[in-house]
Amino acid sequence: MEPELNPDVLVVGAGAWGTALANVLSRGGCCIYLWDKAEDIISEMNLRRHHPNYCVDIPLEANVHPTLNIEDLKVNLVVLVPPFQSLRNAAKMLVEKRVDFMGVVSASKGIEKGSLLLAHEIISSFFPDKPFAQVSGPSFAQEVLQGSPTAITVGTKSAALASFLIRHLHAKFFRLYSTQDVIGVEIGGALKNVIAIAAGISDGLELGSSARSALIVRGMSEISRFGQARGAEKNTFMGLSGFGDLVLTCFDDLSRNRRFGIEIGAMEGSIDSILTEEYLVEGFHTAMALAESGEINFDNFPLIFEVISVLKNRRRPRESLERLLGRDPKCEDF
Repeated sequence: MEPELNPDVLVVGAGAWGTALANVLSRGGCCIYLWDKAEDIISEMNLRRHHPNYCVDIPLEANVHPTLNIEDLKVNLVVLVPPFQSLRNAAKMLVEKRVDFMGVVSASKGIEKGSLLLAHEIISSFFPDKPFAQVSGPSFAQEVLQGSPTAITVGTKSAALASFLIRHLHAKFFRLYSTQDVIGVEIGGALKNVIAIAAGISDGLELGSSARSALIVRGMSEISRFGQARGAEKNTFMGLSGFGDLVLTCFDDLSRNRRFGIEIGAMEGSIDSILTEEYLVEGFHTAMALAESGEINFDNFPLIFEVISVLKNRRRPRESLERLLGRDPKCEDF
C-alpha cells in the first residue's frame, strides 16, 4: 500500500484511544470514519463534535466523521481499537459489512481467551493477504488528545504499511518508531497490564516505592522470558512497547490496571465485589488467558503466577507476597 496524499481511514472503536488515534491521523492528512456499535456515542459525537465521556473540552478534528454506516465502505486502512476480547468480533464485522481496505492496524492489547491467540493471528485468520501492524507504547489517550508529547512503536513486517503510518501518524508531538518484531510489540503490550495489576496491589498493600521498583524490573524479566519463548526479540522489550509502556502503566494513576490492583491490595476481605464485568480491565482478561495456556508456573513466572492466583483462585494478596519473598535466592537474569 503506497502512501497517498489524503487517504481514507476507518477507525473501529470510538473509545478514548480510538478517538485519540482518529484525531492524530486526521492531523496527518487522513479522512477518518470513526465507527462504534454504541449509537448514543456516535450520535453525541456528531451533535457536539467531541467525545461525550473523555476530554469533553477537546473537539474532534474537522476531518473525523463519526458514523454508524460502513457497509461497502472502501478505505486505505482500518485501525481496530476495540477491547481486545472483542477484536475477533470487530474483524468479523468488517467481513459482514464488506469493508474494502488495503491494510489493518491493531491498537488493542491482549491475548485472546480460549484460543490464546495474539492480534496478528486473529486478524490473519480473516484477512491472510492484508498487511498488518500492531501499535503499542507508553501512551494515555487523554494526553494524546491534549497534544502532550508521546512516542509509540509500530510493529509490522510490511515496509509499505510502516511507511504509510510514519507519513500519516507520525507528528511533531506523536513520534513513531518502527520494528519488524510484531510478536514482541504484542506481548509487551499485553503482559505489562498484568504486571501493572501487581504494581497496584503492591501500592494497595502500602509496600513502598522500593518494592514497586523491584516488582517492575522483575516483571519485565518475566515478560521478556515469555515473549522470547513465543519468538519475540529480547531487545524489543527494552523499547517503548516493552519497558516504556510497563513503567507508565505501573506508576501513573491514569492506568486502569494499576488502579484495579490498588483496590485489590487495599481490600481486607473478598475481592469479589470488584471482579464485576463492568469494572474488569484488560490485564484481568490477559491473566485469565495466561492461566488457560498452562505456560505459567511459579518457578519461571512467579509474579504473573501470583497475580493469576489472586484473581482466579482468590488467594489473599499478603499470602502471595509471602510466597514471593520466601523464594530461594537466584542469579539475576533477563
